[in-house]
Amino acid sequence: MNYINTIKLDDCFTKDNDLALMNGVQALVRLLIEQAKLDKDNGLITKGYVSGYPGSPLGTLDLELGRAKKHLDKNNIIFIDLDEELDFDIEDDFYDQSHHNDKGAEKIGLFLFSHLKKLF
Repeated sequence: MNYINTIKLDDCFTKDNDLALMNGVQALVRLLIEQAKLDKDNGLITKGYVSGYPGSPLGTLDLELGRAKKHLDKNNIIFIDLDEELDFDIEDDFYDQSHHNDKGAEKIGLFLFSHLKKLF
């Protein structure tokens, strides 16, 4: 029999062994997913935040983050589009994580990735 490896568009976000084809922007998204997986493997409960704006110098990162939403959600990573009204508070989220932790992990934290023109 002839076995052919099938290639799926989501391989760049999901494949854990063998090769996966991805461009540079997809690699940035995969980096966030890998950070979440490493944290989990080390007994950490973390949440990732990615902030930015459409049309940033990083090209299509905002579009790729949108395409990868189901993978980001699965790994507890939130993309915040800075063109929209925001109502989030990282400090409150961190507090909620630490006080409503039912998974038994002793270490919690956040990781951030931002691609902004300027901070303020």
